[in-house]
Amino acid sequence: MEKRHGDKGFWTALGLGLLVFYLGFALLDGHGLYPDSESYIGMEVGREPVYALYLALFRLCFGRFGEGAWLTAAMLGQSMFAAWAGWFFARRCAALFELRRFESAVIALCTLLPSLMCRFFANRHAMYSTSILSESLAFPLFTVFFIVLLCWALGGRRRELLGALLLALLLYSTRKQMVITLPLLVLAGLWRGVRTRRFRKTALMSVLLAAAVLITNALLDRGYNYALRGEALRHTGDMRFISTMLLYTAEEEDAALFPDEDTRALFLEVLDAADEKQYRQRYAPTDWFGRSLYFMNVYDGIQFLCLRDTIEARAEERFGGDELAMALEKDRVYTAINAALLPVSAGRLVGVVCDSFLVGLVSTVLAQRRLFTLPALGLYAVFILLLVLNIRRKREGEAAFGALTLLSILGNVALVSLTIFCQARYTLYNMPMFYAGAFLLLRGTLSKKTGVDKNGN
Repeated sequence: MEKRHGDKGFWTALGLGLLVFYLGFALLDGHGLYPDSESYIGMEVGREPVYALYLALFRLCFGRFGEGAWLTAAMLGQSMFAAWAGWFFARRCAALFELRRFESAVIALCTLLPSLMCRFFANRHAMYSTSILSESLAFPLFTVFFIVLLCWALGGRRRELLGALLLALLLYSTRKQMVITLPLLVLAGLWRGVRTRRFRKTALMSVLLAAAVLITNALLDRGYNYALRGEALRHTGDMRFISTMLLYTAEEEDAALFPDEDTRALFLEVLDAADEKQYRQRYAPTDWFGRSLYFMNVYDGIQFLCLRDTIEARAEERFGGDELAMALEKDRVYTAINAALLPVSAGRLVGVVCDSFLVGLVSTVLAQRRLFTLPALGLYAVFILLLVLNIRRKREGEAAFGALTLLSILGNVALVSLTIFCQARYTLYNMPMFYAGAFLLLRGTLSKKTGVDKNGN
C-alpha cells in the first residue's frame, strides 16, 4: 500500500516545489511598493505593529546595504514563509484525512490559488508574497490558523489550541480585519463543546480565550507605541472606515445633526468636495454589481482626497505637523462624524452593504467580474450540497472543514462589507480553504466509508 503522510521524500519534494514557485516569482517580479507600503516602512501610528516590526527587523539586519536590499530580503522572507504555510496546510490535511500523495498535492495547489489569481487575473498583476504590504504575512498566517484551529476542534489537543490563540493574536496585530479569527475561535469551541458533551465549560473557555486575545492585542499595541513614541496608545485611524461609508450616503441636511460648528463646517466642506468629484451615492449606477464597483472605485477618493486631506489641512494649522497630535485630531473628527451620522444612516447603508456582500462572495472564489456571479453562486450551491451529503454520511472531519470554511467566508465578507468594500485584497483569505474543502467534501462523498474519520496526529 502507498505511503501517505509519512512519506518524507514526497513531502520534501512538495516543499521544494512550493519554495521554487514563490521564490521564482519573487526573483522575477522583485518587491512591490504600493501607496500603503510607506506607512508600514515608516511605522506610522495608524498601522498595527506586527508587519511594521517585521520590516524593521530586516532593516536592522540588512539596512547597511541600502533600502532596496533590505526590502528584497524582507520580500524573500515572506515568500519563504508563504511556501512553508502551504506545505504545513497540506501536511496537516494529509494527516487529518489520510490523503494519498496526489490528493495532498491537490491540497497544496489550492493554497497557490490566491497568488495565481492576483498574478495573472487581477489588475495588480503581482502576488502578495512579493508585496510590501501586511497581506504578505496575513495570507499565510490565516491559512495556518485555519488548519490548526480545525485540528484542535477535531482532536482537542492543548498545543493546537495554544497555537490557534497565538496565531489569532499575530493576525489581529497584523491586520485589524483579522478580528474575524476571534468569532471563529469561539465557534470552534462551541462545536467542540457539543462534540465532547462539555458545552458550558468549553463555550465559556473559548469566550474567555478570545477576550484574552483582545486584551493582549491592546497591550501589545500600546506597548509598541510607548516604546516607539513614548505614548501608550492604540494605533489610530480605525474609525475612518465607517466615516467614509457614512459620508458616501450622507445628505446636506445631515449637517444639522452636528452640535459642534467646526465639525459641521468640515462635514459640509468634505461633502462639497465629494460632490464636485461625483464620489457620492447619488451618482452610482442602478444595477447591483455596477453600484458595488462604483462604491469600490470612489471609496479611497472619499477617504483620502476629501476627508483626510480636509482634516489634515485644518490639523496642521493647529498642530504644526506633529504626527501624533494630528493623528489624534483625525480620530476625534472621525468619531464625531460617526456619532452624528450613524443613528440616521443605518438604513441608507443597508443597500451598500448588501451589494458589497454579494460581490465579496464572488471575489472569494473567483475573479471579481460580473460574468462570474452565476458561476460563483453555482460553486457555493455545489459546496453546500457536498457538505450536506458529508453530514448525512457522518464524515465528521470533512463536514467540520466545510462548515468552518463557510462560516469563515460569511463572517469575513460580512465584516468587510460593513466597514469598507469587498475587493479581492480583503476576501481571498478563504479561497484556498474553499477549494480544498470542496475537494475533501467530494472525496468524502465518493468514499465507500462512512462514520467518523480518524482525527490525525
